[in-house]
Amino acid sequence: MNTIIIRRSMNRNFRVKINHRSMSVLVGWDGLVSHVGRTRAFLLVSEALSRPVYKWSWKSRNGLRVSFYSK
Repeated sequence: MNTIIIRRSMNRNFRVKINHRSMSVLVGWDGLVSHVGRTRAFLLVSEALSRPVYKWSWKSRNGLRVSFYSK
């Protein structure tokens, strides 16, 4: 899929929350890309879109947690 399509579908279908140590923020596509990188963001959103659950989380080895909440 094209990155523009993934970005639009992520912003339309999810609220994305990033937790890292004491920081906890809601982000959009640009915030997700700045924290995890474009390819990782593409893979995470693709995985979240394929899951039929309300909440899906991913945790990295350095303690960064990305949670996708369905709207």
